[in-house]
Amino acid sequence: MSEAVSATKMTRAEYEQRVPALRTALLRAQDELAERDFPVVVTLDGPDLIGGDDVFEVLHEWFDARFLRSDAFGPPSDAEKRFPFLWRYWNVIPPRGTILLLRRSWTASAIVRRTFGELNDAELDLRIEHLQELERQLVAAGALLVKFWLHVDQAVLQSRIEKARKRNRYAFRDEEWAIAKCYDEGREVARRVLAATDQGWAPWHVLRGEDRRWRNLEVGTILARALQARLAQTQPTQPGFRTVSRAPSAPRLAQVDPRAPELECADYDRQRDELQERFTQLTRKAEHRGLGAVLVIEGWDAAGKGGAIRRVTHAMDAQMYKIFPIRAPDEREKSRPYMWRFWRRLPPMGRVSIFDRSWYGRVLVERVEGFAAEPEWRAAYAEIEDFERQLVEHGYAVYKAFLHVSEEEQLRRFEERRDTPYKRHKLTDEDWRNRDKRGPYEAAIDEMLARTSGAVPWHVVPADDKRTARLAVLRGVVDVLERALARQRES
Repeated sequence: MSEAVSATKMTRAEYEQRVPALRTALLRAQDELAERDFPVVVTLDGPDLIGGDDVFEVLHEWFDARFLRSDAFGPPSDAEKRFPFLWRYWNVIPPRGTILLLRRSWTASAIVRRTFGELNDAELDLRIEHLQELERQLVAAGALLVKFWLHVDQAVLQSRIEKARKRNRYAFRDEEWAIAKCYDEGREVARRVLAATDQGWAPWHVLRGEDRRWRNLEVGTILARALQARLAQTQPTQPGFRTVSRAPSAPRLAQVDPRAPELECADYDRQRDELQERFTQLTRKAEHRGLGAVLVIEGWDAAGKGGAIRRVTHAMDAQMYKIFPIRAPDEREKSRPYMWRFWRRLPPMGRVSIFDRSWYGRVLVERVEGFAAEPEWRAAYAEIEDFERQLVEHGYAVYKAFLHVSEEEQLRRFEERRDTPYKRHKLTDEDWRNRDKRGPYEAAIDEMLARTSGAVPWHVVPADDKRTARLAVLRGVVDVLERALARQRES
């Protein structure tokens, strides 16, 4: 990252002479982008509060604003605080062919929170890692990420604030006044964060903003060149991905016998009722305390995922949970980074999201069936680990189960579905094809278990006996929720 580029004094005549050509270049690039398969994300951050908003407005004027997406973020609202801190940014990720302008992005949020003492150094380091992974995922999915840091000295900033206040031309929030007062502290935090997030595939453009005309023209020029260069590329540079080590203590399928002893109906009914009663009480406490939960149920085809989920939901008020049966992504989801559709399905604190299959599709079916290239599914291990770390850091109770059935029991269930009219809809040609690839799927599952048990451990559930499997899932969910509530009390 280079030092801030010094502004030069630009006359009105020179500015007005150069703007028309720049606007034409930006509009042409925007028009060509509409037919291309990647989005553009532009972030405008830095202590030049008034100047940043000025650039934001100017870019709306220079581009065709009808086809421009934009968002300006201040302190998180009470509703946004019920989700992990990156949730609100994931929700505005644009589809291919569009431009998003972000005023006060995820970078500014991290810097401000540390400057005001809401994060300590260790927490800031964790947040930086999450920012790095977010930006890597955006660029890996094809996005052009252009980041601007607009800088002015403290005296200039305070002078502009005073002038704007006297003219009633700017609605200052308390946080913005505080930024001006904590200028030196914020500058040191900013240097640290910018240095850590300055990547060759997403560099920072640091510009001084004393001269409004020069600053606006420089932002527009850098953006036009970046757009033109990206549009001219046939194979854009891809960021590398972080390798996730295998966890030595992670379970393996071979270590779990799916043929657990069958339970008698009476014994099953008694244990189920006891566990559901405990779970009901726990979910009420979790709702009262604002504790959210994310439950992931994976497993072989016909392993009993739906039945296990129903035994969990029977113990909850229907308003408290949502079930997401995950299928192949639709066109809207394909036009954004892989994890986008899962971020959007997170529950607010106090609620529960249940995933019948999940983000693990990339390292399972997409890997085995060839729907994801090897770099994509290998990168997914780090994406998943980072995502689940954020869930845990935010305070969610997270449970992951893989329901393991033997080949013989799976075949028996397939044949039962085939021969039973009201179950036939559950069986597809794809299920039979997947069964023929049991070996490759076992290898993919074992690697998944080994590489994604760091933030949240996996529970491999013997599922040949449905009653045993349902109780195991119920017991696991109860245990995870009890421990999460205990941690919450201690914090």
